[in-house]
Order: sequence, then structure tokens, then C-alpha cells
Amino acid sequence: SSNVIVCVNLMDEARRKKINIDLKKLEERLGVPVIGVTARKKKSLKRLLDALDLTCEQKTANTPYIMRYSPEIESAIALVEPEVKRLSQGKINSRWLSLKLLDGDSSLIKEICACLGDDFLKNPALFAALNKAKFSLEKAGIKPQNLKDNTVSAIVAAAEKICDGAVTYEKKQYSERDRRLDRLLTGKLTAYPVMLLLLGFIFWL
Repeated sequence: SSNVIVCVNLMDEARRKKINIDLKKLEERLGVPVIGVTARKKKSLKRLLDALDLTCEQKTANTPYIMRYSPEIESAIALVEPEVKRLSQGKINSRWLSLKLLDGDSSLIKEICACLGDDFLKNPALFAALNKAKFSLEKAGIKPQNLKDNTVSAIVAAAEKICDGAVTYEKKQYSERDRRLDRLLTGKLTAYPVMLLLLGFIFWL
């Protein structure tokens, strides 16, 4: 949707850690309004509410940043999207929905069927397009189980590019420390052991 506002919370915490966030630069790169708030301060929330009112009233749509993936994933989306666009009739963003159908998230697909009707996924043309797209992905070495990893990696890379120069640190040790913590808490080999240790500690308490 083009009617989007990005809300950046914890601005007070960012200032405390000497993290500078150029909201205008983020706004230019994302193509949508970006509002910085501190949730516990009513004045900052008023700015968010004012932006919401303006976005709802405006007649000209924003031009939001479009996420791009690898050429192989983009080709697969292009095979599916025309059918998705035709069948969804603008109810859901066709590009996003095409990617989610390729991803095969069962719980999400259930919600999509509830929104668009059970016959949506039974459409022969859509079924054929999905099979063709999945075959092209597998031919390119992208199997269903690692499609999500590829898309998430692309999103993280895009986020880093968008934030480059817009988010700066006066004290670099904060950034380095946070990155080390991220690698520890979200790493493939460390995330589960850390979670189990924390749960064990909570039960011990």
C-alpha cells in the first residue's frame, strides 16, 4: 500500500546512546512519511496522529520503496503476479502475495483463503503459474526451504543500505556491542541454547 507511515520509536533511547537518526533522509529513501516518537511522551504521539490524519486526507499517493530480490526470485514473482493480480482484484498487494504463495507459509495461506475465498488457490491458471515459478526457482538452486532465507537476507541488506548514512553513532562501541549481541542471540548455532539457558534461569528464579 502507498498509504504508509513509518514510526521510529525509542528516540529518547537513541539520543541517550548518542545514535543520530536522520528522519528526513529515511523519508526520502523510503518514499513515505517517517515520524520519530517516544511512546511515553504525548507530544511525540501527537505528531504521529497528525501524520496519520494527513496521510488519510491526502489525494496524491506516496511512492514507497519497492523491495527487490535476486533475479531468480524476481523472475518467479513475475510468473505468478499477473494471475494473483487478476484474481485478488486489488484486495491485497499482488507482489507481496505472490512471494508469500511461493514461500508456502501454511498459516498465512489459510488467512489468504479466508480473505479471498477457498477457490482462490484452486484456480488452474494460478496453480500452473505457481508450479512453473517453483520449478524455475529449484532450477536456479533455490529450494522451498531456503527461499525464506534468501528473501530475509535481501531485506536485511536493503535495510542496511537504506540506513547507511541516515543512522550514525557518536559512540561506535554501542553499534559494535549491539551487533555482537545480535550475532549471539540470533545466530543459527547459539539462538536455541541461549533461549534454553534463559528459560532455565527463569524457572530457577
